[in-house]
Amino acid sequence: MSKIALGILSGFFAFVLPGRAGDRLAPQQVIRHEGELVISDGSSYYDFRKDGRFISGPIDGISGRVIEGTWTIAGDKDPNSLSVRFVIKGEWSWVNGASPLNDRRAMTMAVYAIDPKFVTHPKPDDPGVYGMEEKTFKVYPCYFIIETIEKASN
Repeated sequence: MSKIALGILSGFFAFVLPGRAGDRLAPQQVIRHEGELVISDGSSYYDFRKDGRFISGPIDGISGRVIEGTWTIAGDKDPNSLSVRFVIKGEWSWVNGASPLNDRRAMTMAVYAIDPKFVTHPKPDDPGVYGMEEKTFKVYPCYFIIETIEKASN
């Protein structure tokens, strides 16, 4: 078997069948293969969809911040990079609470190496997750930093 084919196969199996505890995935790799990357800080989820849409909302509970908009990549666009800076532009609101109208903001989020050991949501006893109705999704552990949040011009 050629070295190229072996490299492709080992890359495929590293993604599909993660073995070693030290294996990490590139954020864009997850988006490309899964159709989305969902991460969480424990209160909210952040969903980067393959088509460029972005949604965030409360992961457990019936109230919390919601962001609906789009994402792009700032800086290094290498699809295999283990760190990515996402720029999210969208409408911010609050589910089951008061929020200002037309609250548009831009947020920059640095997302680092993705742990392939995901957790499936919603949990069996959950009624569902805002923005992800009638859908189960994988939440991938990772380290991320919200670098900036700024009001956007309307």
